[in-house]
Amino acid sequence: MIPAGKSFIHSLYRNAGWGPDSALVEVSINTKRDVRWWKIIVMISLKNPNFLSAKISHMRVNKTADVILYTDASKTIGGGAWVERLDGSISLEGFIRWTKEEIELFENNRASSVLDHQVGVSINVLEFFAVVHFVIIWRNELKGRVVKTNCDNTATVAWLKKMRANGKSWISESLMKLFSLVCLKFDIVFISCHFPGYLNIYADRLSRDLFLQASFNPVEDIKDKDWWKGLSAVEISRNFLRRCIVQQWDPPLPDLLNVLEALQ
Repeated sequence: MIPAGKSFIHSLYRNAGWGPDSALVEVSINTKRDVRWWKIIVMISLKNPNFLSAKISHMRVNKTADVILYTDASKTIGGGAWVERLDGSISLEGFIRWTKEEIELFENNRASSVLDHQVGVSINVLEFFAVVHFVIIWRNELKGRVVKTNCDNTATVAWLKKMRANGKSWISESLMKLFSLVCLKFDIVFISCHFPGYLNIYADRLSRDLFLQASFNPVEDIKDKDWWKGLSAVEISRNFLRRCIVQQWDPPLPDLLNVLEALQ
């Protein structure tokens, strides 16, 4: 689940080359981010040796899903998700409604990736955030389960399969770091599958139906270092997204640890 295996080593070799030990090399920004992420994993593991433990059944190559999570998102209205039990019944459902400030932030953001200067946050990021968001707010209900995720966004499916986002996207990489740690803490394992959009009807309705009402949480001051204190899981998740977008944020260890502590 931790994006620090083969991809990390290949990234290191690709940037450092095979020169003599004494040679100084210039590493890419993505490699530096990988090294910082590896450091975070090591530090958390030292603090809690059992953090990286997992059930034997979760280590199987062919895992058996306990529940199915359907998700969808739009750039102008919000996101939606629902959880289906294996008997076909609905056990959880929820939706997000973007605030006016968030929509403006999505539209006007000018640095959604390291190399790409296009204006606007990618729909891939918002589709992935929908998965992260609902896993955070349903973490206790999904704890210890194998979750099959049906999503109609191919980028989100690929990121979940690798447990590693696009290295060019600061926002998705930061979201993946929090997502990975939440999954480890609550022992949640994912099986990700592409689900055609024309079949993803109910999640699409939850993400777009304006007749569904949700309370609009006020935008918190994301410059405050202690922004997670006293917030609900929903507010923590929304603020984390805004912080990633505004500050192109590579979350430091103290912030990640404090957010994890807040998500009990």
